[in-house]
Amino acid sequence: MTAPQEQNSGWQGTLRAPDLPNMSRAVSNGSCKGNNIVVFSGGSAANNLVDVFDQVRQANACSLSYIIPVSDNGGSSSELIRVFGGPGIGDVRSRLVRLIPEEGEEATAIKHFFNHRLPKEYAVARAEWLDIIEATHSLWTGISSPKKELIRSILNSMNLELLKRVRPTSRFDYSRASIGNLFLTGARLFTGSFEAAIYLLSSICAVPSSVSVFPVLNTNFALHIAAGLADGTVITGQNSISHPSEPTAAVPGEPKFSPNGRPRSDSDDENKAEDANGPGTLPSLRKPAIAFSKDQEEDLPSRIERIWYINPYGQQITIPANPRVLEALRKAGCIVYSIGSLYTSIIPSLILGGVGEAVASPAIRSKILILNGTIDRETGPSSDPYTALDFVSAIANACCESRGLPKPEPESYWHYVTHIIYLDNGTSPKVDRDVFSNIGIETMRLYGRKGEDGKGNRYDGKALTQALEAVIGRKDPRSDKTRRNTLERKQRMASKPFNVAVVGYGLSAKVFHIPLVLALPSDFKLYGIVQRSPKLDDDCSKDHPGIKSWRSVDEVYSDPNVDVVIITSIPETHFEMCKAALEAGKHVVCEKPFVPTSQEAGQLADIAKKNSKQLAVYQNRRWDADFLTLRKIMADGALGDIAEFETHFDRHRPEPPADNWKAKEGPAHGAVYDLGTHLLDQVYSAFGNPEKVTGFVGNQRVGVKSGPPDSFTVLLQYGQMLVTAKAGVVSPEEEQLRYWVRGTKGSFRKCHLDVQEDQLKAGAKPGSAGFGEDPESHYGTLTTGTDGKLKRSVFPTVPPATYVEYYHLFGKALRGEGEVPVKAEEARDVLRIIEAALQSSKEERSIRL
Repeated sequence: MTAPQEQNSGWQGTLRAPDLPNMSRAVSNGSCKGNNIVVFSGGSAANNLVDVFDQVRQANACSLSYIIPVSDNGGSSSELIRVFGGPGIGDVRSRLVRLIPEEGEEATAIKHFFNHRLPKEYAVARAEWLDIIEATHSLWTGISSPKKELIRSILNSMNLELLKRVRPTSRFDYSRASIGNLFLTGARLFTGSFEAAIYLLSSICAVPSSVSVFPVLNTNFALHIAAGLADGTVITGQNSISHPSEPTAAVPGEPKFSPNGRPRSDSDDENKAEDANGPGTLPSLRKPAIAFSKDQEEDLPSRIERIWYINPYGQQITIPANPRVLEALRKAGCIVYSIGSLYTSIIPSLILGGVGEAVASPAIRSKILILNGTIDRETGPSSDPYTALDFVSAIANACCESRGLPKPEPESYWHYVTHIIYLDNGTSPKVDRDVFSNIGIETMRLYGRKGEDGKGNRYDGKALTQALEAVIGRKDPRSDKTRRNTLERKQRMASKPFNVAVVGYGLSAKVFHIPLVLALPSDFKLYGIVQRSPKLDDDCSKDHPGIKSWRSVDEVYSDPNVDVVIITSIPETHFEMCKAALEAGKHVVCEKPFVPTSQEAGQLADIAKKNSKQLAVYQNRRWDADFLTLRKIMADGALGDIAEFETHFDRHRPEPPADNWKAKEGPAHGAVYDLGTHLLDQVYSAFGNPEKVTGFVGNQRVGVKSGPPDSFTVLLQYGQMLVTAKAGVVSPEEEQLRYWVRGTKGSFRKCHLDVQEDQLKAGAKPGSAGFGEDPESHYGTLTTGTDGKLKRSVFPTVPPATYVEYYHLFGKALRGEGEVPVKAEEARDVLRIIEAALQSSKEERSIRL
C-alpha cells in the first residue's frame, strides 16, 4: 500500500513533545524490553517494510515476531479453503517467503519457486502443476537436491489430496494457484498441524531464528470475519469486505446453463458441489474468489463500525488467540501496527481473546501505529474518510472488545497506541497533532517518496527506520545519538499519569492515600472517588472539584478510563472489591488489613496474575523513618547478631473505644489485624517467615465484655533470635517505647511513633518543609561496645523517603520498571502469622509455620 523506497535523505519528521508534559504515555525505554518487537500486519503491504523492521531488530539485538491473520478468503486461498477447509494461509506464506535472506543462488531460486503462480487458464495451469511435481519444470533450477526432494514429497502428497477430492460436481481449480500456498496446505494436511507446516516452510526458506511468523489462530479450520457498517449493513467474508470480486464457478469449466436451458445460478452450483463446506454454509463464504482487483474498489455504503468472527453459518463466535501470540506479546517491549488494511489485516488479530489485555500491558512501552499513506475501501467511504484518530479509535475499540470492556474514551487510547508515524503527503488520513497531544499520543511526521501516481504516498525506508529507532531506541551507538537522546528525554517528560479511583472517603482515603496520589502528578491523576453518602461538611466533590463522584463501586468497574482502584473500605469488603476490580481490568491498591484470611489473599494474587494486573497492599509503615533508620543500623552491622527484637505500638487509652467499625466484631477486626499488621509486616520485611509463633491476644480495657481484642503480644522465633511484637491500650508512659533491639555488638532503643501520620492528619503536604523528619527529641540511642566497654550515643533518624515512596514504586511497577512495593503474596504470609498467633492464643500453645 505504501512501500518504502531508499533515498539518501534522512528523516525529516519531528517527534512532537506535547505542551502539557504530563499528558503523554509515550515513553521510550532505549531498547526492546523482553527482547521482542511484535508487528501486527497483513501480507503484501507490510512485506514492503520487512527490511525496515529487520534493521530495527538488528540494531537492538532483539527478536521480531509477526502476527498474521488467517481469515483471508480471497485469491488462490479461497479455492484451497473451498476444497480443503482450513485457515487462510496466503499472508503467512507471503511473509515467510519475503523473509528469505538475500544470499546466494539457491535463496533466489527458492523465493522464486514459492512465489510462483500457475497460469490463468485451467488446462495450462494443471499441465504446469504436473510438470512441477514431476520435477521437469525449470522452477527447480538452482534448488539443491535435498531441499528439492523434500519440497517434492510435500507437493506430491498434496497432489494425492487433490485427486482424492475430485468429484463429478467439483474439482480443484488450478488457475492462478500459488505454489507456496499449495506447499503450505500440503504440509498442513500431511502433518495435521498448521504450526508444523509453518515450521517446515520457515526452515526451507532459512528464515532467521530471531524472526518468527505466528498465525493469530493456530487452527485446521476455516474461520471467517464479518463487518458491521454504520447503516446496519453486514458483510460476510474478508474478501467481500476488502475487495469484492467476480466469483469463479464452483465447478471449473461447467456450462452456465442447466439441462433445460435455464440460466444456472451460482447458488445451484454451490449447493451441488461436494467440497469442504457443510450444508447451510453461507453462499458468500462458499464462492471462490480467485480473481479480484485492489486498484478499482467501490466505496462501502457507510463506515465500518465493527469486525467479528463468524462460523460458516454466519453466527458470531468468540475465540482465544494462538497461545504463542500471547506469549510473544508478554515478552514484548514494543508493538507495531503496520501499514495495510485496517479492518482485515490488523483488527482481526486484536479482537481475539487475550490480545487486548496483553496489548494494554504497561510493560510494553511503545505501541506504534504506522499510518497508511492513502485511504482504501475499508477506511472510507470517500465522502467521509477516516482520520488518524479514527484509526486509533478502531484499534482501541478492538482491544477493549477483546477484554470484554465497553468502548473507551479518547483519553484512554494511549493504553493501545502511544505513537503515530505518518506521511505528510496530502493523501494520508488527516492527523490533528494537537488532539493527539492532549490525549497523550506522540505524533511523528515523515516526508514520503513519490509513488507511480506522482504523490508522496510511500514511506522512505531509511527515514522510517530512523523514526522507529527514535521511538524504540537502539543498543548500538550512532552519529545522531544526541538528537535521539533529546527525543527520549522529551518522551520521558511527557509521561501521562494513571487515572485513580478511590473507594471510600474516610480517614484512610483522606489522610493516607489521596495526599500521596496528589503528590505525584506525573504518575497519578485523582480521577474519581466513591462516596456513598456525602454530607454538607463531608463531600469529596467539594473537596476535589472536577473529579468524578460515584455512589456505587460498580460505576468504577465499568468506567474504561479508570486505571487504578484504591480500596479503603472496611476489611470484610476487600476480597470482593479487589476481585471485581482486577477482573474489570484495573490495577489495585488495597488498604491493610488486606483481607480476612490468608487463603483469600492467595486467591487474589492468582486473580491478579491471571488478569495481568498489578495488585499491591498498603503497608506504608515500611517507610517509617524510624524503621528505615533501624534497617540501616542493622545493615551496617552495628548491632552484630540480633538476639532480641522488640517492636511496639503501645498507647494509653483505657477508656472504651469510639463507636466505629473497629470497635465491633467482624472479619479482620481487632488490634492484631489493625496495628499488628503494621508491626508484623515490618518484621516480615526484615527477617521473612518465622519458625514458630506464640500469641497472646485479648482485652486490656477493664469491663470490656464485647468487641474485638484491643491488645496483643506476639512472639516470633527465628532460630536463636526472638522477636516481640506488642500493642497495648494500657501503657501510662510519657514516651512510648517503639523499638528495642539487642545484639552481640550493641543495642538500639527508640521511643515515639513516626511523625508522618500526625503531619498528614494536620494537613501537611508531602514534600513540604520538614515533612516526615523526626525532631531531635525523638532520636533513638545507639549503645555499642568493644572489650567490655559500652558507649551510648544519640543516633539521628535518617532522612525519610516518606510514604510517597510507596506510590512512586507502584507507579514504576505500572510502567514495567519494577515490582509493586508490597506484593499480595507478602501480605498473605503476614496473614498466616496473624492466623497462627490467634490459634496459639486460643489453644495456649506455640504454632510452627
